[in-house]
Amino acid sequence: MSSIPNFAEVDLGAGLPPADAAEQFERHLRVEPNRLEARVGLGVCLLRTEKPDRALDAFEDVLTVDPAQETALFGKAVACQVLGRLDDAAGIYRAL
Repeated sequence: MSSIPNFAEVDLGAGLPPADAAEQFERHLRVEPNRLEARVGLGVCLLRTEKPDRALDAFEDVLTVDPAQETALFGKAVACQVLGRLDDAAGIYRAL
């Protein structure tokens, strides 16, 4: 099993810019595509690099497996808001 750092370690603790951290998460996911924490981290990095459509895909992948994953739910709400899907975002925010 490979070691996949969490978002804080990759993006903040290691001092990587979000785009570089996203690339690192994508590399890890090619090896272990079922690692939800890596997919959440990827989604967060994609939001930070202004790629909400791809972030939304990452969060929805997580929520398919774990519908109660709060970081993915919040990330999905943010992505929906940025994409102008305000009703979807509001519904998720209320559910949190």
